[in-house]
Amino acid sequence: MGFGLSTATKYEYSRMACLCLARVVLRQSDAAGLAIIGEGIRSFVPPRNQPRHLEVLIDHLREGAPSGATSLAKALVIWRAE
Repeated sequence: MGFGLSTATKYEYSRMACLCLARVVLRQSDAAGLAIIGEGIRSFVPPRNQPRHLEVLIDHLREGAPSGATSLAKALVIWRAE
């Protein structure tokens, strides 16, 4: 996900897409949450429907960085077990 030349990286594009989607969802008074995954769940923000929740999502996405392998299947198994 860290690949990119002089333009935004795939990770940066995915962060922008995530925040755009979250903003639309929150403006409709629906709940938005976030899970950053790798081999497991690196960061999890439970869904909330307050407008200021977007700031929490932004903070978590700023802290994250692409590294290592990603396994959605493993992350979902871990999340389901919790």
